[in-house]
Amino acid sequence: MAASFQDDSSYDPGQYEVIVGGSEEAAPYFQPGGAAESVELPDIGSRFDSSGDPVVVSTPSSDDSSEAAKSDPNYVSSHQYVLTDSYTVDGQTYYEFHNPHGMGATPLVLTPDEFDDYFRAARTY
Repeated sequence: MAASFQDDSSYDPGQYEVIVGGSEEAAPYFQPGGAAESVELPDIGSRFDSSGDPVVVSTPSSDDSSEAAKSDPNYVSSHQYVLTDSYTVDGQTYYEFHNPHGMGATPLVLTPDEFDDYFRAARTY
């Protein structure tokens, strides 16, 4: 992503810093013709399950992250996660979010009540 991203930042194209802490609005650049659309929390599971659209969520900066999120070893601030599963067990809904930095990374598994403690926005493309 960094290698192909061109923007007006002070970093040269191809530098990882060009995409660090960047906006989720930049993601359509990597999916030609794509457009970001906000998704409300109650709808992320149904959007994922019914349409298969990728749902991307972003985490706030470290300063704005909750203590619960910062204490989770699988949480990264100023980062993006992808919804990889939505399911219900004994009446409780769970969302599974994957860190795209590695297939071996442990996903974040959260209830809707925990969502706001970890993320600031959800978008589909």
